[in-house]
Amino acid sequence: MKNFRLSDIELYYTPPEFITKDKITLADEEYKHCCKVMRNSISDVIYITDGGGKIYKTKIEKIEKSSLYGKIFETISYKNELKNIFFCIPN
Repeated sequence: MKNFRLSDIELYYTPPEFITKDKITLADEEYKHCCKVMRNSISDVIYITDGGGKIYKTKIEKIEKSSLYGKIFETISYKNELKNIFFCIPN
């Protein structure tokens, strides 16, 4: 993705077991936020992360009562350049 900046997108989380080679499922609170709050619908493009450094550009194909299903058409590997920074807060 050209000039990809993480701060420019709405990012949803799904566990890795909900991801296959080209399909992805969004459920529970993330689903509610995506569809009920942000009002995404079929054919919209959304971004979903597995929390492990991959972001999936996804087109919504099907929406049900408590989950949505999408087709992955791009996978972006995101390198966390700040992983060695720690914050210490005194008591």
